[in-house]
Amino acid sequence: HDQLSETRWLSIAHYRSKGMIAEALSFASHTLLTNGDIARLPQHEQELLIGLSDDCVERAMSAQNEFRLAAMPWSGGNGDGLQAAIDFCRARLGASRVVLVEVTSSGERVGRVLTSSGASEQFAAGVAALAANPCQDDLRTDRPRFFWLAALAPQLSAHLAAISGSAPLSVITVPVELGPDSSGLLYADVLPGAPRPTGPGFGPRDLDFAVAYAEVVAWRSTKMRSEGLLRDVQRLRDQLGRECEFPSIITHNGDFR
Repeated sequence: HDQLSETRWLSIAHYRSKGMIAEALSFASHTLLTNGDIARLPQHEQELLIGLSDDCVERAMSAQNEFRLAAMPWSGGNGDGLQAAIDFCRARLGASRVVLVEVTSSGERVGRVLTSSGASEQFAAGVAALAANPCQDDLRTDRPRFFWLAALAPQLSAHLAAISGSAPLSVITVPVELGPDSSGLLYADVLPGAPRPTGPGFGPRDLDFAVAYAEVVAWRSTKMRSEGLLRDVQRLRDQLGRECEFPSIITHNGDFR
């Protein structure tokens, strides 16, 4: 049994060294889901698993991510709003829950839920509050995070379980620029036992898609905010025009008027 286990870990390390990250991750997922207890693994094996996550993030942010080449033209489902985008994201990922939160606004941490799909209000609010907490390091807004097994982040897993009653199997988070002076986070997870045709948890291509699609979400948010500002400007102009008519002044003098 020990020799078989050692052979498995050597195979995972070999795949990773050859740049075959998807194969290494698939092998590691199968090994851990059938036999593993992450908390009891030796330090070097835990570091190998975390290294696989980091490799996936680096790839997703690079030119190797083919999803990024065609991200902007995607319609993202019916409608142009953020809700349609998040619903499409959830369907495409096969995620159990997707939450979009605003983490900071004008330099202040706000932790506000913008929209969600498949998540309860309580859970979405819990994700927003955690993301805005400056003391945590799992839901970061400076780079994507990929927990292909949420047990790799025990504190995050425990916190999410406390909010909803069950810990997710996989978690992806991607920073989103929501507009001027506003940063957010796109959160997606898979619950244990959720039916997914591509496997029980998220894989590298799911992360690639999420990183690319976050750019679509950012574009939509910026567009919506710009349109909202234009409407506000027009409303204020109309209001100013009405308030500056001085209807109580009676005169026919054009210069005076």
